[in-house]
Amino acid sequence: MLFRSIAGPYGSFSCALPVAAFQAILDHAAVIHPDVKYVFLTGDYIHSGVWLYSETENSRHILEVTSRVKDTFPNAKIFPITGNHEAAPCNQYPPQEVWEEEDHKGKKLSAEWIYRATIANFPDLFDGLPDQEVNFLRGGYYTVKPEGSSNLRLVMLNSNLCYIENFWLAYDPIDPAGQLQWFADTMYAAEQANENVLILSHIMPGSGSCWPVWSDRYDKIVNRFENIIRGQFYGHSHTDYYSLSFERGNESLQHVSQQEWLIFRIVVC
Repeated sequence: MLFRSIAGPYGSFSCALPVAAFQAILDHAAVIHPDVKYVFLTGDYIHSGVWLYSETENSRHILEVTSRVKDTFPNAKIFPITGNHEAAPCNQYPPQEVWEEEDHKGKKLSAEWIYRATIANFPDLFDGLPDQEVNFLRGGYYTVKPEGSSNLRLVMLNSNLCYIENFWLAYDPIDPAGQLQWFADTMYAAEQANENVLILSHIMPGSGSCWPVWSDRYDKIVNRFENIIRGQFYGHSHTDYYSLSFERGNESLQHVSQQEWLIFRIVVC
């Protein structure tokens, strides 16, 4: 007879985090970093029971997770993005031009609810930045300059649009939502302003999870602006590690930027 260990109140390595473990992690982080200024959320706030996904279910989890983070770090500025598990069906991010279309159940294909739920607990995120709020609500990406920093810029990308399991890539496989063009334009403006840039997203471009055509164009932009990139931070991987990039056309290893994969795998019951 096969016996399996029973998960305790803080879960098991083979399961997603229960609420108690997630809150314990937040509380511990607050103790060892009492003066934290910024918190980056890299997505996947939902459990892995994809058969249960719906707008109501996923929104509930997004709101619960972001609320707990906000309550734990009341004095920090929090910058959220979405993961592939926020969507319902899982992984699917339809482009804005089909949002008014209906699926076989008569439900509109709009993904705007994902983005609205993600920022609902952060009403001041886009204060004075109506154009960035528009970018996020239609494509899930935005850029901000955090308060208290004179030359730091955050570029928050929605790499779920390049995910190979996002079947809407067949509809627009080159540059969904015009994000890559926006990314290049934003990086150029940052360069002209002598800003330092941190890039955050969910799925790492260049990994097997990101569409190669999209990854290649992303890589060209990163190579062009490597002089102002100070770091890249991603989720999705379920493990923590660093990745080094090669300069295009050069066999030698170059320091473009460190890419640290940060993840949240959370279940809220």
